[in-house]
Amino acid sequence: MSTLHPFWQQALSDARHPVTVGTGREWSKSAFRQAVHAPPAAMTRLGAGLQPRYVWLGFHSTSQGFDMALLAIIHAAIAGFMLFFTAVVPQAAFKTLSAKAVGAFLRVLFPRLFLFGLALSLVASGAALAAGAGWQLHVSLAVAAGFAVNVFVLTPRINLYRDRDLDGDAAAKRIFGLLHLASVAIFLAQLAGSLAIVGMFLYAPV
Repeated sequence: MSTLHPFWQQALSDARHPVTVGTGREWSKSAFRQAVHAPPAAMTRLGAGLQPRYVWLGFHSTSQGFDMALLAIIHAAIAGFMLFFTAVVPQAAFKTLSAKAVGAFLRVLFPRLFLFGLALSLVASGAALAAGAGWQLHVSLAVAAGFAVNVFVLTPRINLYRDRDLDGDAAAKRIFGLLHLASVAIFLAQLAGSLAIVGMFLYAPV
C-alpha cells in the first residue's frame, strides 16, 4: 500500500473542513479521492479545473461515515414519528373517541411520545459526538433538551392548568394556552432541526 503524501496526511487529520490545496482552492470529496494516491503530476492535472466546493461529511474513516449515517437515520426517525403524530393521531382520535376520552388518551400518549423522542435524540447526540460533528451535535442536543422540557416541565403544568380551566378558572385558561403554545413551538423547532440534519446528509456535496 502506497504511503500518503504529507499534504494528504494533514488534510485527513480534520475532515470536517474543506480540503485546501496550496493555491487556496477547496477540493470536492470525489476529486480528493481520485488524487489521494496519485503522483504529483496527476494531482496538478486534477487541481487545474476544480471548482471550489465544501465537504460537509467526513471521509477520513469508515467509522466516522457510519456515525454520520446513523445520525441522519435517527433524525429521520425523529422527524418521521413527529410528522406522523401531527398528521394522523389527533385527527384519528377526535374522529373515533369522545372529547373526554381524547383528553385521557393524549395525557397518556404525550409523555411517552416525548420520552421516546428524548431517547432517540440522546442516541443521535452520541453519534454526532462520535463523528466529530459540529452544528449537528448542537442541534441534536437542542432537540433532546426540547423533549426533556416538554415531558418534565411543560406537560405536567399543561395538565394542571387544563384541569383548572375545565373547572371554570379563567386565569388558568390563559396560562394553559400559553403553555400549550410553547410546547407546540418547541415541537416545531425540533422537527425543523431534525429535517435540517437529514437534508444535510442527503444533499451534501460528493
